[in-house]
Amino acid sequence: MIDGPVGRAPAAHALALPASAALFAVAYLSPIGAPRSDLADTSDTLTQITVLVAGFAVNALLEEVFYRRWLQTRLETVLGRWPAVLLASLLSGVWHVGIMGGPLPESLAMSLVHQGAIGVLLGYLWSRYRLMWPILTAHGALNAAPIVLGTM
Repeated sequence: MIDGPVGRAPAAHALALPASAALFAVAYLSPIGAPRSDLADTSDTLTQITVLVAGFAVNALLEEVFYRRWLQTRLETVLGRWPAVLLASLLSGVWHVGIMGGPLPESLAMSLVHQGAIGVLLGYLWSRYRLMWPILTAHGALNAAPIVLGTM
């Protein structure tokens, strides 16, 4: 039996934003935070905006629609809430191995820790609230932060 989502009640919207903010803080203020980018220092504003918009459309939108809305939702009907969240997060983590760089065993470990942990949090948000905007916002912010913030 699947634990049902809260739905689209106002309380769900009010709680989703702090959860997304907490996810962002963990991803950038913790030891498993994403690496910084020098794009902000080495490119013009139009290039940065183009990268951010394209990155949101390709990464946040497509990944979340696939991993959360499509895959996780289907896995929940077969496996239940938490096994589905964990399996979708594991697959999402493996998908990101290529962006980590370095030898395969280390890249796989880094990807599973960083992307897998983020996937669990995004998967929980989807499972709990069934709202796309919080996970799209969180994913988009996570992708944009290294570009916007640059090196800290």
